[in-house]
Amino acid sequence: MVHGGGSHVSSAAQDAAVAFARHEADLAEAASGWIGQSGQVLGEFIAAVSERHAADHASAATLSEKMIEAATRYTGTDADDGQRVAAIADAMGL
Repeated sequence: MVHGGGSHVSSAAQDAAVAFARHEADLAEAASGWIGQSGQVLGEFIAAVSERHAADHASAATLSEKMIEAATRYTGTDADDGQRVAAIADAMGL
């Protein structure tokens, strides 16, 4: 479940990165029609949005990696414990 969640987060992060890129491209295209102080403010807004998009993508990617790593560790621990329980059961003749 955790591993699947990590994969879902990774997919969502990639989808969001594509949407963010489209959004930034649309903003840049719109900026060409703005002049003077309005153009400057829009340019500052575009820079802030771009920075936020990058930070959000990095956070989602990190979350995905940590979830997948946790799932891998959990699976390894679960398998090790399962082997121990099976060995004890065998020793008990169960």
